[in-house]
Amino acid sequence: MTSSVQKSLSKADKYLKSGNFAAAGIVYQQILSKYPKNKKAIQAYQRLRSGMTSQPSSRDEVPTEKLRELVNIYKMEKYESRNQLASATLPTV
Repeated sequence: MTSSVQKSLSKADKYLKSGNFAAAGIVYQQILSKYPKNKKAIQAYQRLRSGMTSQPSSRDEVPTEKLRELVNIYKMEKYESRNQLASATLPTV
């Protein structure tokens, strides 16, 4: 494997760790356009596409993107609950 491919794989890995999945996908696509049989790029790109973006670790970690999504859902439910509570307690005329 050439050093440029290794550098690109490292770059994609950094993107994955920071939660920038789109950028990682672009880097993998660039590698695969030049080296379509590169096993590391193929496997990493397949993991990315299947949603398995985090590296295996000894502890379970929630990917940043999923965590943000859950926080937004929580905030939205709190907002909707407050609105429902406010409208339920308003006297009707």
